[in-house]
Amino acid sequence: MAWTRYHDMPPRYNHSATLVGNKMYIYAGKDEQGNTVSDLFMVNLQKLPYTPHLVLGGNQQQQQQSCSNRMVLLKSQHFCDTACGKLIVFGRYLNSNKHQHQQQNSPESTYSLWMLDLDTLEWEKQECDGHFEVGGWNYFTIVNETSGEQTDAQSQININNLLFLGNTDPYRPQGYDHFR
Repeated sequence: MAWTRYHDMPPRYNHSATLVGNKMYIYAGKDEQGNTVSDLFMVNLQKLPYTPHLVLGGNQQQQQQSCSNRMVLLKSQHFCDTACGKLIVFGRYLNSNKHQHQQQNSPESTYSLWMLDLDTLEWEKQECDGHFEVGGWNYFTIVNETSGEQTDAQSQININNLLFLGNTDPYRPQGYDHFR
């Protein structure tokens, strides 16, 4: 029950830490100055010393300059989980529509679901049919199910369902009755 310090990584809060096999992915958050960061570190938990490796870099200002082709986390609050070798991230993001940015002084934001392929390190926005356009969304998790015959492993299918918690009240979208 003793703490051991191996290697430093940039201090942060409001980040997520997600286990994928023997690797821990530490994504986004806020730095010591309170700026939103969207970098991704990986720590291999099978090898000592536990060295954090920068997998994807970038801060909010760098990403805003190229938001037409990249995922841009607007606020540090986000939620991560993993399925099928992908890091799944849900949070509030800058709308990547260039035309909207030119028409408005401040960029529009939206709740979005993104998946990062951990092999290719490419982000892909998931189509959510406008389900998160109204209200405040505060959490998601993956519920794993197995279908098929329990005795025959080859006929079993693993199903990953995403469960989102929040509210759809258009008058109190933020910080009110989170889990209605």
